[in-house]
Amino acid sequence: MKSAKNKLKIVLGLIAVVVTLIKLPPDPLKAASYDTAILTDYGIPATVTQVLLDNSSYADGTTPSEHGETPATFTIADLQRLTTVSLAQRTKNADGSFSSAPDQTVATWVAGLKSGVDYNVEDGAYLQNTTALVEGENGSLVTKEITIYGAKATLSFNFLMQIIASATSATTVDLTGLTSQVVDTTLVEKLLCLFQTDRLSALQTLILAQNNFTSTVFYKAASTIFSTSAEQNITSLDLSDNNMDFKMESFSYADFPIVAKLTNLDLGGNDVTLVEGWLANALQKIVDKEGTSDLGEANLDTKDWNTVNTMLTIINSNSGELKMNDTTVNNLFLASATSTGSYPIVNKKAVATYLDQLNLETVNELLKNPSIANDSELTGKLTDKKSELTGSNAITVTGDLDFGSPTLEQINEPLKSSGQLTLTAMITSGSQLQAEISPWVGQRGGSTFNGTLTIPGFTGYWAETPVNSSAAVLYNNSSNSTVKFTTDLVGVKLVIPTEQQANVQSQNYQATVTWTISTVPENAS
Repeated sequence: MKSAKNKLKIVLGLIAVVVTLIKLPPDPLKAASYDTAILTDYGIPATVTQVLLDNSSYADGTTPSEHGETPATFTIADLQRLTTVSLAQRTKNADGSFSSAPDQTVATWVAGLKSGVDYNVEDGAYLQNTTALVEGENGSLVTKEITIYGAKATLSFNFLMQIIASATSATTVDLTGLTSQVVDTTLVEKLLCLFQTDRLSALQTLILAQNNFTSTVFYKAASTIFSTSAEQNITSLDLSDNNMDFKMESFSYADFPIVAKLTNLDLGGNDVTLVEGWLANALQKIVDKEGTSDLGEANLDTKDWNTVNTMLTIINSNSGELKMNDTTVNNLFLASATSTGSYPIVNKKAVATYLDQLNLETVNELLKNPSIANDSELTGKLTDKKSELTGSNAITVTGDLDFGSPTLEQINEPLKSSGQLTLTAMITSGSQLQAEISPWVGQRGGSTFNGTLTIPGFTGYWAETPVNSSAAVLYNNSSNSTVKFTTDLVGVKLVIPTEQQANVQSQNYQATVTWTISTVPENAS
């Protein structure tokens, strides 16, 4: 019996190994005649397929390439098991998030495609991208032909868009940089609109960054790339770094279905000038759901009433996060403060949210506004901000340092303090924080010596710094704004130089550390 059990274990082990080497077949209940087709069957280059294999992933985070897939083996059925489909270079960050960059192989291929041969962007082409016409019994994935106005054609880019939109398990589709090398921005819109977003029932995140997607005026956008189905839950849309300007001539006033459930919209890197139409709708829906929108590079036209009114209404919503640069924030707040009732006045939540970004001109105008002048809480916050912007240098140091009772032999080594100092400072632009220590004086008299304190580093402000009888600069405020901080100085050390040790006697000593903030001399380097 013992021998039989051992043989049985070996047999089972071999079976397990064999199973791991066999590719799982398509689900027989869902099997379609195109399941075993590979992407090159549709004219998509193997080099492009390889990018997809290297950067897409299954639910466990592994890539098709890690499973040994190649362009010659990877089928549409395999693609339909992916949870992330990517034609971009994706890099996993330390925090678990991903960064994307255009893949040059893919971008170069797309830029070199020929109209009528590799792609078709006639109106009829978009009508062929429904699930029935793509995946049906006689659909294009089955016939490997796309029929447009009665003419059959093999269009590799159209097929690529149809195939990616057939990734039924995909929660993320990353098309970063797909059209980044296409110079004709009108063509960019038309090519991207060949992607029928509403076909991906599991989709949550759509990434269209760095595509030279400058405009949203193409009338097909709402029914194609920005379309959704009732069962979809698309919450994140990345349109960053697309050279978008949202000027009147390049801005769609259509209502895009994709914004309905968004909680994250990234427009960073785009020169947003107008906030109207679909964008206004999207921003309002996102803050209502306490989501995040990034307009970090926006340069809003504060002469456009709709834009200013919409933005002020949104930032007064008391929910969500709307990222804007300092210039945009101050322009909006100034418009609010100086209008004679034509714009909403910013409320307490808006002031608290953007207080750190306000400049002196904006603060002064807000304090002049009657609506704010009658609100003591708002006035208090703004008055404090004004003091920060215009106030003089200030420093407070509390606590003391105690280096214990070392023996004369122990003073050869650095002495560590058991106490700490708490330092609070406000340092105006062009000023510097310095420290120096007086000689140590024996309490019975007759003995003094000089020592050096080692001040611990304060991240972002100074590194570990020796302080002695000559003033040492800890921090130089070279920025254009006043800097405020509080830090605890723990683990301060005292070093008594060798030449000073002979002056030390067996008694108590005291010294004073002097902290000063002064203007940096004009000739200082």
